[in-house]
Amino acid sequence: MVTFAYSFPYTQLDLERFFQRIMLKKMSSLLKIDKIKVAETLSGFPIFVYKMAVKKHVNKKSVMSTQSLAEGAQQRQGAPSVVFLARQHPGESQGSYVAEGIVEWLLEGELEGWKKAFEFYVVPMVNIDGVYYGNYRTNLSGNDLNRIWRQPRKDYHSEIYMLKKYFFALNKTHPISLIVDIHGHSNSLNSFFYGNPPRKEAENPRLFPYYCSRKVKQISFAQSTFVVSEDKKACARVVLSEMFPKALVYTFENSFYGWRRGKTIV
Repeated sequence: MVTFAYSFPYTQLDLERFFQRIMLKKMSSLLKIDKIKVAETLSGFPIFVYKMAVKKHVNKKSVMSTQSLAEGAQQRQGAPSVVFLARQHPGESQGSYVAEGIVEWLLEGELEGWKKAFEFYVVPMVNIDGVYYGNYRTNLSGNDLNRIWRQPRKDYHSEIYMLKKYFFALNKTHPISLIVDIHGHSNSLNSFFYGNPPRKEAENPRLFPYYCSRKVKQISFAQSTFVVSEDKKACARVVLSEMFPKALVYTFENSFYGWRRGKTIV
């Protein structure tokens, strides 16, 4: 029997091994990682948020600890937060590789001033049930989790129900400045952003994607759009921007196939 994969596989075990490697390799990092359980899926898998913030005292201890929801919200009150989500759609495995890159990038090298100014929260596998059971787009209740953010039900969409509750509490103590929801795109090349229309409460939504496109050649600002279609009004990007009007909220799309360099597709 021959088995084909639509994209490079990335399972919940790959995620666990990644953070185990981080725990061993990043002992000297000035950012500490806290592992916060925020929800359970329908099948009982825990959903974790990985919080990265400046250590109060740099020492030889492990960079990872485990916190409760309440403990995580009480530390360093007032520091603004940045949130990354991945794998709402379990078949879009490139989201996990992008999330890995973000974590590695945050922990490596010197600590720039803006890394000291923010706390970073990564939810690397929102739809862990879908990943485990091999769904492409849905969770175990058969729902696309990125279409029910407006009114999630705890019994069918516990992942989103509890994440909204967590983000609401987080915003009270660590105002959310930026949310990036990482996805894969099956039709387009390159990486690009979907943003929301400008609003007076927040910064110009075009600036962040433009800056990213200047720093990373695989990101296309020309492909980025800043509109909300009718079928996206219940997705994370739209609902979270309404919950947190001062925050910049994006969907970050990454091609299944590659990126265009001139006339060449890499």
